[in-house]
Amino acid sequence: MKNLSTYVVAFALPCLALQGAEIPFYYDYGYPPPADYEGLDLGKLIVGAEWLYMKPAVDENYFAEKTVFTPGSCGSISRIAPDLNWDSGFRVHAGYALPFDQWTIDIAYTYFWTDASRSSHFTTDAPTTMGGIVPTLFNDVLSFSDGNYNTTGNWKWQYNQLDIDFSRISYLNRSVSLNPRAGFRFIWSQQHLNSFFGFDPTAGSNALSVRTANKNELDGFGIKFGLDTTWDIGFCGLSLYGNFDYSVLYGCSRLRQDLYLTEVIPAVASPFTQSLAFKSNPKTLKQMATLDFGLQWIKDFNCYESFLIVKAGWEYIFFSGFNMLIARDAQDFTLEDFSTGARAMPVSHTLRGDMGLYGLILGADFYF
Repeated sequence: MKNLSTYVVAFALPCLALQGAEIPFYYDYGYPPPADYEGLDLGKLIVGAEWLYMKPAVDENYFAEKTVFTPGSCGSISRIAPDLNWDSGFRVHAGYALPFDQWTIDIAYTYFWTDASRSSHFTTDAPTTMGGIVPTLFNDVLSFSDGNYNTTGNWKWQYNQLDIDFSRISYLNRSVSLNPRAGFRFIWSQQHLNSFFGFDPTAGSNALSVRTANKNELDGFGIKFGLDTTWDIGFCGLSLYGNFDYSVLYGCSRLRQDLYLTEVIPAVASPFTQSLAFKSNPKTLKQMATLDFGLQWIKDFNCYESFLIVKAGWEYIFFSGFNMLIARDAQDFTLEDFSTGARAMPVSHTLRGDMGLYGLILGADFYF
């Protein structure tokens, strides 16, 4: 699917920035059109596409923390998170501009997929260099000892969005159009954060490896409203556009963490292993906001019987509270429980953070 999203340049609706409002801006006779011009009274089908080249921004996405102490210093703590990348997605649209009262109905589908990874290594040698690395999704599993620390994390996110919008021109003059809209939004996404932690002691301590597999599947639906605007430049069919929408969604998350631990204890012949699974299904209200702006060009065919819009711009999508992962509370789940074979019943908590997408959009829309 990633390759598909990279190479697909979708075909569908026009992002509603046009909404039929720009037609009179470029009409040869000016606006309003002459009385015998009936092009605006004809219903038009809408198809179009947008290619997205975007980068995610994620809170609370780190999978380990590195602590470093040197003689005479207070020490430093740094969080280790995947290095987020730019990736491609697409948005496809289909709609209909009704043949009366300037209403438009639109259906749009958005798809985005990305992944990221990072590794870190640290070697301690007291008293010259002290500290270590701890996996944050399984907090404070050991006290710092001399040895080699290694950690690796891999993050994947697949996002799908379906919008159904109803809009109508509310203000229109020769240079500016304002188009409020309202409708429904449906989202479903999958997020995976897998991590590995390994500790190889110099001497004396227990060797340890911890693997975690975290998953967050989120489904949500709700209402949305927004405003689309255009400003005519008055040159070669060019105009500026700016759009904003806000939505409130009822979301159901399916969280799961699978944890696998292996500890090599010098006094014990065989390694101690343990695997545990933790689940949580929180239901909460989610909020989303989208802002996009840019430049668009319109070209009519056969006196506006049909016309093409090409646009380029910048888009930012904000997801409030979308990042949710299960983590362990250290005081309830420690190495000593594993070493003695005691069956601990850990208490989990949920890491919560915001997410975002920002980047370039290139689109082409066709009314006919």
